[in-house]
Amino acid sequence: MNSIQYKWDEKRQVYNKQKEQVYSLKNMNSKFGFELEEEFNKWLYSDQVNTISDSIFDYYVFPDLERIKETSNAENKVIGDEESFVDLIIDKKRVAIVGTEGSGKTSLLKKLFIEFTSNGYFCLYCNASLLEKLSLKKILLTVFRNNYIDLNGSFDEYIQLPKEKKIFFLDDINDIDKSQILSLLDYLKGIFGMIVYSTKELIEFDITERMKQSVDLEDYSRFRLMPMYLKKRKLLITKVGKQLDDSLTEETSENIAKLLKQQRKFYSMNPSFVIQFTDLYLKNFKDAFATDGNIFTPVYNF
Repeated sequence: MNSIQYKWDEKRQVYNKQKEQVYSLKNMNSKFGFELEEEFNKWLYSDQVNTISDSIFDYYVFPDLERIKETSNAENKVIGDEESFVDLIIDKKRVAIVGTEGSGKTSLLKKLFIEFTSNGYFCLYCNASLLEKLSLKKILLTVFRNNYIDLNGSFDEYIQLPKEKKIFFLDDINDIDKSQILSLLDYLKGIFGMIVYSTKELIEFDITERMKQSVDLEDYSRFRLMPMYLKKRKLLITKVGKQLDDSLTEETSENIAKLLKQQRKFYSMNPSFVIQFTDLYLKNFKDAFATDGNIFTPVYNF
């Protein structure tokens, strides 16, 4: 995997590449007897929607996340870099990520899985659809076998690892029957030191239901994935563009950014939309840029 760091040039209003690091995740925890299952490893790096590159992280841009205030006088907080968000998860232990379709929830969980694994944590990732009709006792073994090759009692070894070194990523928790969510989180809390879940909508329970369980969702720091604003749109456009065209110029990137800016009131500026628009523009309309924005509709509907 290639990890590339960029730094914002305020004067030129562009991102400049700072350094590149290459590492492999597949055998990151092999010395502990845990090796990623091949299909899961491929999925971790794949883009399920776009075919820009073999690895989504060749062009991934870390999103901005806004804390959802639990009270009216709570402090506003926006986190826009991976290091700060990882530190917050380690500190808060339980984090919820709220985002609409295409906002990048799954990609963010993939990125966090890789980051925590590379730093010596032992992660499990699960999409809520995998849990359908499974009892609590069968959940962990099923998820473990989906993520890792289970040989020579490796699952038993995993369960015995220190709780504070294990983290569970649960994607699309809103797809789980609401009556089962609290008991599932309570079960996971007893095994994992950190839990991060994503959801399309805020999950609320009445006070009676909360009192029946030992889990209070207010224990979770909740963050909402924000739309991509100008700086990060430019970075994403540049990174996607470089994957598609090595000769991509700064002017072409600026042209795409201008088109998107003109239409931001009418379209959701999420990563999926920006990637698809950049892809279509470069493949079909690169030399037909129009500053009045009239090209936008034919590009998007091509």
